[in-house]
Amino acid sequence: MMRTLLAEETRTLGPVHAKTIGVLLIAGIGALAVGLVPHAMGADAPTLMAVTGAAIAFALPVPIIAIHTLAEYWQTMHGRRGYLTMSLPARGREIFGAKLLYLMAAVMVALAVAVGGLTVVVLVRAWMNDVPPADVWDGILSLLDLIGTAAAWSIGAVAVVQLLSFLVMWVSVMSVAAQTRWNHLGIGGAVIGMVLVYLVCQVLFAAAMMLVPLGMDMGTGDLVARSMLPDLLSGVEPTVLGLGFVPVSVLVSVALAWWAVHALEHHASLR
Repeated sequence: MMRTLLAEETRTLGPVHAKTIGVLLIAGIGALAVGLVPHAMGADAPTLMAVTGAAIAFALPVPIIAIHTLAEYWQTMHGRRGYLTMSLPARGREIFGAKLLYLMAAVMVALAVAVGGLTVVVLVRAWMNDVPPADVWDGILSLLDLIGTAAAWSIGAVAVVQLLSFLVMWVSVMSVAAQTRWNHLGIGGAVIGMVLVYLVCQVLFAAAMMLVPLGMDMGTGDLVARSMLPDLLSGVEPTVLGLGFVPVSVLVSVALAWWAVHALEHHASLR
């Protein structure tokens, strides 16, 4: 059943998001093309404005698709269209899972598009400055050597896990806040819940960075079973960046997802 629900979610939102990405890509490419005119005339300011506009256009798919999908989740689960959704012969966890999987997949596709577009912007800007692509690649390799390949992969993985974890949290908070006891707040309840979850997470993340024995050695970039607390207590410069917040964010997202499923199957309330 979840496969059918996911396919329907893709058929409903996929074309909209594909068109959104297409329009933004055309806008970004168009901005770069327009920037070639002032570049040929030697006008740096208009060229920089055009390149900046292209970078913004290429970066926009991620927030636009995330916000639109979250809004659709609220409308189809707890708004007027929620009556149709709740009439489906499927359990709350199946509907929740299908919508969440689509959100995560759509955001990851948008992120890949954004990274590719921003890479094009960097290459075009380098070409405008008479820097060959080989030198740009050498610069990237030099940066990786500086921070370490292992550290670069770790930072990228942490960023992706954190993004996905927060997507789960935001979706879950919507369903938790839509329970009968808080339903009178409407979307305001979801917003309040998101703010509270964010504040609580900041406290938990700070504690986890210091206490959980999981970190990245800032010298080698390797993962180590150490926390930041020993260095902080000894008064020396920390040599480990605490990564305890990563498993904590995953645990928080899992807990909120369980709460959301429970709310959908036992305390669902529509407006």
